[in-house]
Amino acid sequence: MIPEAICGFFLLLPLLRPMVKRLWPLDGLVWLPLFALGITIAIFPAYGFRPECIPLLIYGIIYNVINIPSVLAVTSRLQADDFREQRAPVTLFALALLAAVMFSALYFLPHSDTALLEEGVQNLTVIDESRGEEFFVRVYSSTDTGNTAGAVRPLMILVPPVMGSVGMVDQLCGDLRDRGFTVLTYSHRNFDDPAVDGQGRRFALSVGRRYRWLRIAAQGLVSEKVNAEGRELEEGRRQDLVFLLNTIGQVGKLRDALLPGTDPGCVFAAGYGAGGAALLLLSGSPEFSRRYPAVKGIIAVESPILSVLRGKERPPSEPPRPEGWFRSLVPALRAWAAELGRHKISRITDLPNPAVPVLFLLSDRVWSPRYRDVRYGALLGVLQGAGQPAILASATGAGPLDYSDVPQKYPVFQALFPGIQKSTGKNSLDAAALMTNFAASFLEGTGSRVTIPARESLLEEKISIETGKAWNFPLKGSIL
Repeated sequence: MIPEAICGFFLLLPLLRPMVKRLWPLDGLVWLPLFALGITIAIFPAYGFRPECIPLLIYGIIYNVINIPSVLAVTSRLQADDFREQRAPVTLFALALLAAVMFSALYFLPHSDTALLEEGVQNLTVIDESRGEEFFVRVYSSTDTGNTAGAVRPLMILVPPVMGSVGMVDQLCGDLRDRGFTVLTYSHRNFDDPAVDGQGRRFALSVGRRYRWLRIAAQGLVSEKVNAEGRELEEGRRQDLVFLLNTIGQVGKLRDALLPGTDPGCVFAAGYGAGGAALLLLSGSPEFSRRYPAVKGIIAVESPILSVLRGKERPPSEPPRPEGWFRSLVPALRAWAAELGRHKISRITDLPNPAVPVLFLLSDRVWSPRYRDVRYGALLGVLQGAGQPAILASATGAGPLDYSDVPQKYPVFQALFPGIQKSTGKNSLDAAALMTNFAASFLEGTGSRVTIPARESLLEEKISIETGKAWNFPLKGSIL
């Protein structure tokens, strides 16, 4: 808060100069906007990505460009009195803009530290030799030195969102660890933005790939062309999961990082966006239960399945007619013109049937007709047709980004992507509690040797739920 306030003060004084005669002799004020810009730029490497400060950065850049003549006049020892000719409406407009950017910078300050947790976290670099891909793995182990001897924890594999990566789920991983899990998350270099290694170095994506990921998020549900790219994204996450599940079951440094306090034979997996969709698709394959018996349940967090969406089925193009090329020219031109048009998604095909229990964590937009059939249609189809227990949960006021660290670290994103109802502001904690209660529901009474994670009671009026046909548990005592 202090750097932002200093920047605002440094920008305010030169703006007030035309209206305050005591400031007229102070030619040194022309340097303050430059200092303010330098401080604003320094905020980003010092405190990490701060979206709420972007308007302040843009304002500072524009202000300094306009301020160049005044700086040149001072450096040339000329009389810098152009500010006296500045009209009052211009000054008032600039002050109003400054008030707006300062409101953004101060009102949307992070509620918690954006730096990644360090205590109780192991960092490993693992290579997928078959693909030549590098993974930076983070393992959140228990920090309680008073654990019962021989007690083991279930493992939660958490696949982060592609945009934001581990920084968007770091605190959530800590919350899950505190509730009784060993948590494994990762960032995939040249895939996640950014990938973060054990030394804290960040590897951002190229501008082109970042634009591609953003376009998939914006248009993957409506455009056939973009949807095809989204399917590639989900396939990439599916391959990530296959690699991690196989690696955990083999002797190596990743398995060594989990033992002896974790049971690799008791795994729950949660995924955001493409990661959740990949979990649904992978668990719906016929050989999933045989290959990965350790997986006891999956959690899909705001994960539309792009791979099952298709456009309108088009008839095959007609072959050239024998009467000659000229008569077939018109039909060919019509077909060509049709292909130039934007083909939209219009149907859902081949819904997966997960072989393990599923929890869907969704925004409360799922209850709105505007979003229910378009964004969530495929997920609702999986829920309603699931052969295993499946349940949908939505926190009141939760937006698409709220089941993560976003409400605490990036409140401006929560404001830009709100839920339908008023937000409680605590949806990241709701996510940890719902995930824990879901896992505990399938561990209680099984005689498993793992320590069952601590449940947390949630108010029924705070969580809306919908169950699939195979869910045969009472709502109370299950995930609430």
